[in-house]
Amino acid sequence: MGVGHFEQHKSGEEKTLILANTFNDKPIKERRTENFTPQAVQLMTRNLITGLTTYDLYQIWEACTYKGRDVTEIMRNIFEHQGGVYVFE
Repeated sequence: MGVGHFEQHKSGEEKTLILANTFNDKPIKERRTENFTPQAVQLMTRNLITGLTTYDLYQIWEACTYKGRDVTEIMRNIFEHQGGVYVFE
């Protein structure tokens, strides 16, 4: 199933996210920073789709669990993201 399928069948305020498990065979410090091809970024941006990696999800979990970050605020930021690659800060 492609992204277009999800885009056609989402309802109301739903947001499409693409989660990528990139370079998982390498230590984190050796991973490249470009997790999506330029074509994928262009597609996501044009269609207001947000892309993030499983490592981003881990960092979000870590920030909420150990550093007191508000998960609701982070999820709101992801939902309001205008498409393309989401950078967790």
